Amino acid sequence: ELGKTDSAEWGWDHAYKTGPDLPGVRASRVWRYAIAGKWSEAHTAFDDVDRLVTGNSRNVDIAVASLALGNRDAALSALESAAKERSFYVTQAALGCDPTYALLKKESRFIAIVRQLGQVMCADDARPMVPARAGSR
Repeated sequence: ELGKTDSAEWGWDHAYKTGPDLPGVRASRVWRYAIAGKWSEAHTAFDDVDRLVTGNSRNVDIAVASLALGNRDAALSALESAAKERSFYVTQAALGCDPTYALLKKESRFIAIVRQLGQVMCADDARPMVPARAGSR
């Protein structure tokens, strides 16, 4: 239900318990804690992403997890690497329309990635899912 974070938290926790090694699950766990304002847990979850996620989804997972922490530069670097590798997780996505990437929509590097992949940018009406933290870039 909109505005009820406990349902989302349950979903994220359930996904983690049943398939922690599936693409995106560990990165989503970073979001789970960031949205709840549990920054220590979010950073610990990010460390798990960095340490444990391998394979073709790694760069996208790093990008998503970095965004949850407000680290745009790390997210952009990871997306650039994923695009260069032609990772399935960016070539078959709609990065320019995905609200996960709302914080990046005005970044020239992000726009270049979207164009490089032959994708389009959707209207800039999505608000970031995690409030910006002071000092994050």
